[in-house]
Amino acid sequence: MVIGQGGLKTWPKTSPISNDIVRCYRILTLPLLERYLLNDLGVIMIAQSLGTSLAFGAVVLMSPLLATSAHAGGTYSGTVSGFFSDPALSGSIIALDGSLTPLNNSATAVTTGFGTNDITWGSTPGSSHIAFIGDTFSGVSSGQTFHLGTLIYSNGTSGLNTLIFGSSFHLITGGVADELVTSMSILTTANTGLSAARDADFVGFSGLTSTFNVFEGATSSIELFGRIVGDPQLQLTSIALTPGVGGGFIGHGLGGVPEPETWAMMILGLSGVGLALRRRRAIAA
Repeated sequence: MVIGQGGLKTWPKTSPISNDIVRCYRILTLPLLERYLLNDLGVIMIAQSLGTSLAFGAVVLMSPLLATSAHAGGTYSGTVSGFFSDPALSGSIIALDGSLTPLNNSATAVTTGFGTNDITWGSTPGSSHIAFIGDTFSGVSSGQTFHLGTLIYSNGTSGLNTLIFGSSFHLITGGVADELVTSMSILTTANTGLSAARDADFVGFSGLTSTFNVFEGATSSIELFGRIVGDPQLQLTSIALTPGVGGGFIGHGLGGVPEPETWAMMILGLSGVGLALRRRRAIAA
C-alpha cells in the first residue's frame, strides 16, 4: 500500500512488489516510470514520474524476510568477524614488587592495526600482538552456546612507556545479530626474569571473570564462546584455552593481583619444587 501525491494505491498480490524483496527491485511500465528501492529496514522509497509531476511514497513490506534471512526455522547461521578499536592509553601495570602502578602512555604508546582484527603495540623488537579469527556457525538456536572464534596473543618485551592497556573489541555476525562491543583489558607485568608465569600478562573481557594469561615471550590462544538472545543480540559468554596449545593459562580476574609477599612465597615454592626434582634425578642416576 502506497500513500503519495497520487493518493492511495494498493498493489495486487500477483504484483512483483508483493514478492519477497531483499535489496533492490525496479519495474518499468510505459508511459509511467516507477522505481522501487528497498533499504535495510524493509522500507521501499517509491518515485513516480509522469510528465512533469513527481510523487513520492513509501511502502512497508510485512515479509518474513524482514527478519534476518539467517534466522530460518528458529535457528541462526552466519560467520563471525571481529576488529579492535580505541586503544586504552592509560592504566596500570604489575610492577617489579607485585604492586599495581598507574601509567599514562597517551604521548608515548606505539600501536598499529587498530580498526582491523590484527593489532600490535609496544616498541620493536619485542612488540606484543593480538589477532582474532572468526568462525562460521549453522543451525544455532536462540540461547545456545556456540564457538565465535579464536584469539591469539603474543606477549612481547616492549618498553613500559610504549604499552596499551586494552581496547574495544567488536564482534559481528554479518547482520544475524546486533554487533557486540566489549571492553578488552590488558594488564602487563614488569618483567622480573624470575619465571615466565610470574611475568605473564593478563587479558580480560568485560562481563567475564576468567582471564587469558600468557607467559612472557610466549604465544598462546583461546577459544571464545557466545550465544544469540533476544531481538537478537550477541553475547560473549566464556573463554577456554585452545586444546593442545601451551604458553598460557586461564586465570580468574584482573583484580586479584598477588601482594609482594605472595609473589615471594610463590617464587620460593617454585624454587623448592625445582630443587626437589633435581635431587630426585640425582638419586635416580
